[in-house]
Amino acid sequence: NDDDIQNSFDKQEELLRLPCFIHTLQLVVKDGLNESECIRSPLSKVAEIAKLSHKSITIAEKLQNEKFSIPDAIVTRWNSQFLTVSKVVDIPNTLLNDLLNEQKETELLLSTKDLAVLREFISIFTLFAEATTRTQAEQSISISL
Repeated sequence: NDDDIQNSFDKQEELLRLPCFIHTLQLVVKDGLNESECIRSPLSKVAEIAKLSHKSITIAEKLQNEKFSIPDAIVTRWNSQFLTVSKVVDIPNTLLNDLLNEQKETELLLSTKDLAVLREFISIFTLFAEATTRTQAEQSISISL
């Protein structure tokens, strides 16, 4: 009967176990991004622009002079991508495209369609970013939010 009691506790423990909310949120958003074909090219361009802004002293200095910076896009974390996209979209498109043209990186130019898709990405994922930020707070117990 000890085995029956232990099995009963094991089953109850499985029912009570809550997966980490933030990890689940990361997976849901990542799956959604993987399913959306229209966002792949713009996100790829943004990631390359971010890399270029850290490799090219010219671009880094010009962005800094205009009070802009682009964080690295960590592809495994959508909220890092969100922050990078937000920073890139904040840069006036004419400035960004001028910098890319100067560097002969014309394949990274953001079209009107790219910008529309990226702005939609920002508007949708702002809520997910807020939820992520709130649940990652050190002093909060995520189940209580």
